[in-house]
Amino acid sequence: MQMRDDLGITTKLENGKAYLEFALPEKIGRLLSALQIEIWEGAEGERLVFHGKYSSEEADSMTALLLRPHLWDGMRDPYVYLVKAQGRFGTVEYGENMGGTKNEEESDHAEDITEAVEVYWQQELAIYDVHVIDKKGIFLNEKEFLPHEVVYRLPPQISDAGTRVEQVRRDLERGRGGELLRSESVLQPVQKAWIPHR
Repeated sequence: MQMRDDLGITTKLENGKAYLEFALPEKIGRLLSALQIEIWEGAEGERLVFHGKYSSEEADSMTALLLRPHLWDGMRDPYVYLVKAQGRFGTVEYGENMGGTKNEEESDHAEDITEAVEVYWQQELAIYDVHVIDKKGIFLNEKEFLPHEVVYRLPPQISDAGTRVEQVRRDLERGRGGELLRSESVLQPVQKAWIPHR
């Protein structure tokens, strides 16, 4: 049994409806039984709002429709759904690994299930609509959204000399860092953007 939280979910809002499309992670194996997907109201799973069963033939087009979904609205209403899914998957080996020949592998793809495992997913789903409109601002669920502060971490920059953090540490060890670079904040770069209220 495997517990996972990487079921792909794409959401599209249109006319008060949420269209959901589910995608299995790559390299999960072949679906051996029907995949069951459930969507529950609230993070604790208070009430079932969707249940779907998808065969292995339908694994490429798993969809769901929620009428009048409860939208996530930032700190005012941080509402999430709980998504649960389960299915039985098998790993497949072809050809010589399973006693076949190279010609069989190329012609009919003789296959054999080497291992079957039950896989369970449980993850939260927030449904919302965000648009950035030039010269007007950010809109969350068609209402103006005014963030107070946006904080993000810069990814390490990799060059021939290593990451930026490694470069700063090397410079400090060699004495070329200067007094301004001796701060720990240089080793953990953080960018802040202040967005004023209107």
